Amino acid sequence: MNKPAASFIIRPAQPGDVAAIVPLVKASWARTYDPAIGETARRAISDAKHVPDLFLAEIEQPDKAAMVALAGDSLIGHVGGYRLENGNFYVDHLHVDKALHGQGVAAALMDGLRDHLTAEMSPPPTAIELTVLKGNDRALAFYAKHGFIELGEAEGLADIPAIHLLWSI
Repeated sequence: MNKPAASFIIRPAQPGDVAAIVPLVKASWARTYDPAIGETARRAISDAKHVPDLFLAEIEQPDKAAMVALAGDSLIGHVGGYRLENGNFYVDHLHVDKALHGQGVAAALMDGLRDHLTAEMSPPPTAIELTVLKGNDRALAFYAKHGFIELGEAEGLADIPAIHLLWSI
């Protein structure tokens, strides 16, 4: 059984967080995608995508946003993405330190992101969209519990399709 998480806070990401976000995201990708697409394919995608400039852009650009979860001085979670042409917000990544899975960190990050978007983005999005690879049952169950609905299949990674999800906010 998991130990209860130490208290944590959710706040908008800051440039100084990027050094901790990159390894958190890369470790999460390794755990999640190595079994699905293999280490070589995962490394090629993640090493090209998960660079400091991606996360800095989410902090600095008005059509993007990112939140972090902190327990003391430790960054334990991150969510980020960008506004779509349809006005909705697309969550490109949500990652939580493996030791804190099941402790409410991901739900708090999503709720914090929703609150941030509705307060800070103009005009505020009315929905959040994302995709989850088929077979990632843990993530699909989390999003269903959080109120996301399935919109159908979407492009995934390698030969694995994704499920397109939407959360009306």
